[in-house]
Amino acid sequence: MVNCSAQSRPNNIVAVLGCGLMGSGITQVCISSGFTVNLFGRSETKLLEAQKQIKWGLTKILTKMKGNPVTDEEKYVIFQGISQLRLCTDIENTVHDADIIIEAVVENLDDTPGFIVNRLLVPYLIDSIRMLERGDASKEDIDAGMPLTCFISQIFKKQCLAMRCGTSYPMGPLELCDYVGLDTIANVMDVWRVSMPYDSRFAPCVLLDKLVSEGKLGRKTKQGFYTY
Repeated sequence: MVNCSAQSRPNNIVAVLGCGLMGSGITQVCISSGFTVNLFGRSETKLLEAQKQIKWGLTKILTKMKGNPVTDEEKYVIFQGISQLRLCTDIENTVHDADIIIEAVVENLDDTPGFIVNRLLVPYLIDSIRMLERGDASKEDIDAGMPLTCFISQIFKKQCLAMRCGTSYPMGPLELCDYVGLDTIANVMDVWRVSMPYDSRFAPCVLLDKLVSEGKLGRKTKQGFYTY
């Protein structure tokens, strides 16, 4: 059951700056834990999309916990949870009464090239994009192959510890690209290309740049490698 009471908690109000996939996920967790959330977004349209996603997520949690469709009583609990969500387009109003502030805004990342998981993950994602670009395999085959391969690797204990702990491979690489955001991946590539110009892995990726230029950034724009 989703707990929508925060009366006993010392920190009752959380401000979440950013209403994308990450911001929506953080908000859902906070609401489920009984906090009131001030959610900041740049437009009412984006905020309403986030609210819809959060409501869907809360319903999915209840359904998974019970294994049965949500009852009218549980729908009321979800409604109570959503009622603890305040949608804000003014950042000062978002943070003025907050006990905790969490930033979840997409940025142009000045990513340190030494981060272990990023250094392993991003080239892996780019290689999958280049494979699709060359026509080596379909996007469905690329995405279907990796979770199985990684499952076998886990069985035989041969998978890199950083990748196993950092990503767990819950989905294929192109689906993961859509989830992360193609613009975010492109930004990381731009930074690394400047800091490591000798590394051919970070050369421009034509297909990635094309999708970003067309505004097809993944799940947050409803279209990337897949349509959502």
